Amino acid sequence: MKQEIIVYLRLLSDNNSPEEISSRIKISSAKSWKQGEKNQTTKMLYQENGWEIKSNLGDEIDVVKKIVDVLSLIEPYKKEINLLKENWDVEIACVIYYSEPSPPLNFDASLLKQIGEVGASLDIDIYNIEE
Repeated sequence: MKQEIIVYLRLLSDNNSPEEISSRIKISSAKSWKQGEKNQTTKMLYQENGWEIKSNLGDEIDVVKKIVDVLSLIEPYKKEINLLKENWDVEIACVIYYSEPSPPLNFDASLLKQIGEVGASLDIDIYNIEE
């Protein structure tokens, strides 16, 4: 497996329907699911209702560039996301698969402020892959 970085904004809830988000945030590439549905990647059942939008930067291996891309995709919807966060958990999730050397992770104050403005937490999962 080659080095890969996946970044997305995800909203999660036990009680609310993902259609609530899709009706307010009109991003065609967004993915949504309901609690109990099967995750096509892991084959496990989703534990919560969810909605997510991924970075469009494909093979880019700079995590900060991908976070900035996701934030730019949702920029027109920041107000809606802030209203939704009352009933939804909002997170920027980064999944990093790497071999040596490990990727640099440096988040400046401006980026952290932008993440905070949408009320999102920052979740980073790092996996070392053997070549």
